[in-house]
Amino acid sequence: MVVSRYLASSILVVFLFNTVSLRAADVWDAATDFSPTVNPNGAWAYGWSNNPGIEFNLYQLRAPLAGCLPNVADQWFEPITADPAPHVTRNATCIGINCGGADGIDLQPGELAFHPGVHNEHSVIRWTSPISGTFSLAAKFQGRDRNGCSTDVHVFHNSFELFVATVTGTGIPRQFAISGLEVIAGDTIDFTVGFGGNGYLNDTTAIDARIVRVAWNAATDFSPTVNPNGAWTYGWSNNPGIEFNLYQLRAPFGWLFAKRGRPMV
Repeated sequence: MVVSRYLASSILVVFLFNTVSLRAADVWDAATDFSPTVNPNGAWAYGWSNNPGIEFNLYQLRAPLAGCLPNVADQWFEPITADPAPHVTRNATCIGINCGGADGIDLQPGELAFHPGVHNEHSVIRWTSPISGTFSLAAKFQGRDRNGCSTDVHVFHNSFELFVATVTGTGIPRQFAISGLEVIAGDTIDFTVGFGGNGYLNDTTAIDARIVRVAWNAATDFSPTVNPNGAWTYGWSNNPGIEFNLYQLRAPFGWLFAKRGRPMV
């Protein structure tokens, strides 16, 4: 009977794949995650580069974008000249705003945009992977200057260029998507914008970028210190599929239910 009780309890170990945690912890959205006060900001960093895919310089200055109505926009920038460009800008409000009047730019609610510098310094939005895994990536770029923009946009995985396109006009999207992208912790994804070869004026370019982790491995993702752990939770059950109890104790060899060590992960 002792053996039977041991076997009965040992098969009740449960790995719970938590889809609620997945949505919170394994999806990164450049606009939604934007911070007007912290840089780097979690997995995201805002900066500029003379050599996209190779060099990255962090923006050090922030201020509201001047001349916007009815509300201001948040901005990180590098004042290489008197003009505060290159920069990254976000309309954090739930309504559209105009910056600069009839010859200015229009930013949609919650929209993120960036602009190159006077000497073709690329504005860069960088994502650094906090974990290893398989990811999907989608990005959409479109001009936001009323006079029409002409920019070159790029997506890099580390120094490898995944995508390049020319953005022209106003509100004409150029889109890119990839799935099955293998990434290891510390890898970078850079979204960049240059001035397209004809000067930097009227080059505000909106960006909608989203990165999603699409594959998980229970063994590789296992955490000996955190429970729940992202999308994973470790526990036990007397009624699998109905009841779930979280492991509260941990030891050098795993998570466990009680000091007697049964059941455990």
